[in-house]
Amino acid sequence: MLTFNLLGGGINHYDCPRNIGILDKNDPTVGVGKVVDSGCGDITALYLKITEKECYVCEGTGRIEKEENVFEDSNTFGESSIICPRCKGRKTPETIVDARFETNGCKFIVAGFSWASEWLKGKTIAEARKLKTTAIVRALRFGPDKLHCAVLVKCAVNLALISYLMK
Repeated sequence: MLTFNLLGGGINHYDCPRNIGILDKNDPTVGVGKVVDSGCGDITALYLKITEKECYVCEGTGRIEKEENVFEDSNTFGESSIICPRCKGRKTPETIVDARFETNGCKFIVAGFSWASEWLKGKTIAEARKLKTTAIVRALRFGPDKLHCAVLVKCAVNLALISYLMK
């Protein structure tokens, strides 16, 4: 018996799935995670576009132009810029700015990837890695017989993040 709470959030993602489509896999800011359901052969690809959040002072460069009256320490002597006082020259966390998926899967796969694509937007890589299959199951109210659909979503997220980080 299939269990899927039609009054829960899942049916909305099935009837009106969000973010169906692809992103350019050759783009260095895009990671792709492709999974196959070994039970039924459903194939799904998740595309994540990831960029760095920019510091509003240095616009993500980590450095700002020298001013005439700025005290310089010995580290910056002779350079044309100084370390940004806001971000202190560190790169800021990489953030997922877009998520898309394509699938030939069932309504549970569609709902799972649709929900995840919405949830992932605006998350850092560290936050995305913390996504749990139980969160997907709870959000979409999947029954125990559809737990594997949530596992496939989690696997695709991990693979897309690895794909991006390996570029």
